[in-house]
Amino acid sequence: AIFEIKAVLEDIRMGAIGGLLGGLDLWELAVVPMLLYNSETWTDINDEVVEELEDIQLQFLRVLFEVPVSTPKPILSWDTATLSMKNKIDLRKVNLAIHLQKLNDNALAKQVFEEQKINRWPGLYKEVKEICRLWGLENVCHEKEKKMTKYKWKKLLKSAVNEKNKNDILESVERYTKL
Repeated sequence: AIFEIKAVLEDIRMGAIGGLLGGLDLWELAVVPMLLYNSETWTDINDEVVEELEDIQLQFLRVLFEVPVSTPKPILSWDTATLSMKNKIDLRKVNLAIHLQKLNDNALAKQVFEEQKINRWPGLYKEVKEICRLWGLENVCHEKEKKMTKYKWKKLLKSAVNEKNKNDILESVERYTKL
């Protein structure tokens, strides 16, 4: 009888975890792309907009885990390994810059990007340069970075954005006296 109870408890536990993972997958694969559609082209994004996106993500995590509003924000992000919306947007911008760099020289998008770079105009180039500085990366728009494969870029960016997200969470933990 004890073994049957343990088996039932294990099934319940696995079902709950599977449901949570399913919820997180649904969020990342369906809702986030909708919310961040074309976000790689959002330049000079307002902090209030980013905060609103962060609040939507936080509300989703609270509902998914059925935790009260008093649950500290950093704990939800840390436990779920969820990137902040700001970091998700920044990652999309860097990926777009890498894609533009690899386009044919006749592509209009690449020509506009190159003009931004040459003339130091505000836009994607300046933002990506700043993102790379914050993430501790070389500027992805330099000539030598053009030769890296997409796989190497993805690996490098994943590591950099996860490190930045981890540091952001640890920094926000300091504002809580009980954490």
